[in-house]
Amino acid sequence: MIKGIILGAGTGKRLWPTTKLINKHFLNIYNKPMIYYPLSILILSKIKDVLIVCNRNDLKNYKKLFQDGKQLGIKISYKIQKKANGIVGAMQECENFIKKDNFLLMLGDNFFYGNNLINNIQEILKKNVVPSVFTHTVSKPESFGIAEYDKYNNIKKIHEKPKKNYSSHAVLGMYFLDHKAIAYSKQLKISKRGEYEIADLLNIYLKKKDKIKNYHLDRGVTWFDMGTYDDYLNASLFVRIIEERQNLKIGDVYEAANLSGFIDKKKFNEIK
Repeated sequence: MIKGIILGAGTGKRLWPTTKLINKHFLNIYNKPMIYYPLSILILSKIKDVLIVCNRNDLKNYKKLFQDGKQLGIKISYKIQKKANGIVGAMQECENFIKKDNFLLMLGDNFFYGNNLINNIQEILKKNVVPSVFTHTVSKPESFGIAEYDKYNNIKKIHEKPKKNYSSHAVLGMYFLDHKAIAYSKQLKISKRGEYEIADLLNIYLKKKDKIKNYHLDRGVTWFDMGTYDDYLNASLFVRIIEERQNLKIGDVYEAANLSGFIDKKKFNEIK
């Protein structure tokens, strides 16, 4: 069984002072809460068992939005992140949920949309290609976790916000991992930022001679890190343009549930 995890906690420092009042994952990206977008990806990928990692104060709002997931034809559970200690720190809270299963880990503030994206994710999950990461070309590599490649174009190492130019391929906030990620994470030391870094975890996989499969998202895929004001605005404008001009829905969890066969058309129309 493949499970889904969405990291929806954090402090939202980059969107301060707005996030002093509300968790960023509840802020609207055009006409839907930010958290809808990663959840819709999991649903369209046919994942029915989902865990949302959240802050204690936000739990009641997540439950107000999604309850236990039955209205979407899925199961949603919640886990409190006790410390703001990074992606891997949040993942460690999910040990009892992961057990021996593979899981698709998504950051709640990453936006993905594009041709064949869902088909590609489904193919990856079907083949159980773990660990897998997704990369995208960026103009400022020093602001991201960046992939370094060997002569065979395999990922050799991942560098967190490097000063040296290893490549322009940023590792995005979507990772397909197995249960070994938990054991490996316990070998990590906390970084200077006070976090357990996802780059360090992936580098342990590489040291263990586990090749990391890289799926580079080309020009047909749009990606935003919605944790900054610029990309928060850009993502909202992008969704508005696509929905108005093409009459398509992006990030609608109920439509995604209907398209995936988790709820029927009658139930979808009732909710709609």
